[in-house]
Amino acid sequence: MSYTTGSTFSLQTGYNLPSLIYPANGMTSTTRTSGIVSSSDPYMSNTTSSFLTDISNTTITAEQLALIAENEPSLLLSIQANSPIPPTESTDRIGEMIINKIIEKANMPSGTPFNVYGVPGASWYDVDDYLEKKTIVKMSQPPLQYIHASNETAAVYMASYYAEMINKVGVTFCTSGPGTTMATTAVNSIYNETKPCVCFFGMSSSNFQSADTAVMEAITQKCIYIYKDTLNPDQLVDEAFRIAKQGYKFPNTGPVAVFVHQQAWRSTYYTTDAKLSFNVPVNPVDNFLNTIFSNINQDSKIIIRVGERVNIENIRKLALLTRTYKNIYLHLITTSKMYVNIDEFSDWNVAVEGPYTNTVVNDNYKSATLVVQIGTGTEYPATTFLDVKPLMTTPNSQIFYALDQELVYFPASSNSSNKLMTDVSYFAEKFADYMNTKSPTFFTQSWPNTKSDQIAYINTLINYYKTQVADIDDPPSPSSPLTSIAVVANVLDVIYGLAPNTNTTSVKIINDDNLYSFDVGFASFYGDTMMYHSKINHILNFSEFSPIGCSIASIAGRIDSGDIQGDVVCFIGDGGFLNMPGYMIDLRRSLNNKQKRCLFVLLNDQHYSLVSLAEQQDLGTSTIVTVTSSMQEGSSGDYLYNLSCAFMGDSLKQSKNYIDIIRSSAELTDLRLFVTNWYNETVNYTSSGFYFINYKTNSIPRHI
Repeated sequence: MSYTTGSTFSLQTGYNLPSLIYPANGMTSTTRTSGIVSSSDPYMSNTTSSFLTDISNTTITAEQLALIAENEPSLLLSIQANSPIPPTESTDRIGEMIINKIIEKANMPSGTPFNVYGVPGASWYDVDDYLEKKTIVKMSQPPLQYIHASNETAAVYMASYYAEMINKVGVTFCTSGPGTTMATTAVNSIYNETKPCVCFFGMSSSNFQSADTAVMEAITQKCIYIYKDTLNPDQLVDEAFRIAKQGYKFPNTGPVAVFVHQQAWRSTYYTTDAKLSFNVPVNPVDNFLNTIFSNINQDSKIIIRVGERVNIENIRKLALLTRTYKNIYLHLITTSKMYVNIDEFSDWNVAVEGPYTNTVVNDNYKSATLVVQIGTGTEYPATTFLDVKPLMTTPNSQIFYALDQELVYFPASSNSSNKLMTDVSYFAEKFADYMNTKSPTFFTQSWPNTKSDQIAYINTLINYYKTQVADIDDPPSPSSPLTSIAVVANVLDVIYGLAPNTNTTSVKIINDDNLYSFDVGFASFYGDTMMYHSKINHILNFSEFSPIGCSIASIAGRIDSGDIQGDVVCFIGDGGFLNMPGYMIDLRRSLNNKQKRCLFVLLNDQHYSLVSLAEQQDLGTSTIVTVTSSMQEGSSGDYLYNLSCAFMGDSLKQSKNYIDIIRSSAELTDLRLFVTNWYNETVNYTSSGFYFINYKTNSIPRHI
């Protein structure tokens, strides 16, 4: 069906026509409330829109008009055509349709509900009735389970990390204004971590708590708007789920924001036979790839360096290349290593960068002839380099960058000829395809198997850190305060010694069913360099955009998936712990439901360490704002302890659940015994719930 001359459109009063249908003559501020599509219409002729290429022939297709409506959804609210086939009114309401679409897209096995996370708010109250009908409240075997999160940030984290484990798209419901604002932190994080999630936001019907939704445009794959008179909202919801899994501007996974007006939830809607299809555009990466591959020959030694925003499947494709081409080495930063199970025999050309002194991995750059860096966000303090070109000493070696973020500080070696701004996940996939189809069939070079050296280096790190004390005592004594990274090293050392298949000197890869989480922070960056696991998604680490404390809600989502068979070990700093109270509600619910044990290792060094160090360097001292010493005050019943008990339950007060390490290396024996008993689930350590190591010091970690 097509709309010909005479088709009409309606527009909310006071809004401008979409600029994309204006002529290129500056007429972009005219306000019209309705109009007639006409070949002689000055607003429609001489168009700059590729969607209206047929306008000179007085014919506009339904698809073209639908695309116009979708591309400017906050302006063009409906298209009502004088068509031989009028729009059809639905029998259900928009809110009911959305709930049914969620069930359809989840496609869970019979008897297994799909988790929907949210925080109630006035702008989406009207969908509650439809949601309730599909949950345990009304059904014995419901298709949905609604989980009330502690806050909107937690809802997004839980939904994303839950759905990722079961290969679904996460779903959240949040309210307008404060709810939308609260969600932005997590939405930005999962955008950088390429996790698919559809976030439904209510839109206020007045200026009260009506936040500018434009902030979401920059941190989502796509924003979609549904009003009560929007045509084909069912197709828009379909597209939201498709875009979350396949991408919009580029092929990729990530969050999609769907804003539903408060008055729309209970409104019926109209459908037409116009089929929306927001095709992902072809990404012009071929010329750049051809340039890269023109520098690859039989003698090439290649390093692929993976940063953030490369999704799981494409990282796996790059890892598989190293099994076929022994002249390729895959370097991962910490936030991408969780997606690849590092097999000590098959994947000896896969390694994780960091810290700077890890010459086993970093020295690869000396002999590399070609480095391809895919992804940004690779500059972590003391762990990964922003620019590795200075490490490349082979004559005529080349480096290329595929980046998707306009950085403030680009690597010094990047320039217009070796840098492409693109979707890095799509680029990774195309690179793997090119390697399998356009590379030489034979290579003379191969990387040596350094897996045993990598394992030895992990031992070096652990042995160095586990006895590290503050440099205020020279020489150190048994009463010298340990650094917080020393506690991390001792905990991991015990686990490496007890975990399956890790009790020999030749293997340093944990092979159990537990989930290990490193929150954002100084000790976490270091600790993560000492942690290797044989199973995908059994290490949680977070992008540089993630807020401290976010690991707790993410753990809850992972546990909700049912795919974590073991227990949980969470390393978290004092800054992250300040954010714990709300998140702890979410995690306690998950642990109780799944009968899990969670060992918290609180690294309480009285500082936001990275901030404190920067202050020391720039100001010569740390200000009271960034020092958390008030959390240390009192005896064993101090603020942190009482806060812990409030959210973890009275059982924490029993000695079997809690160990309070005040200061010194003299207490390491107690620490290691506590971890041993917890890991082995001895008599007093079998109950589900929280176990807590509180290490208090004022000593900041130092890297090796």
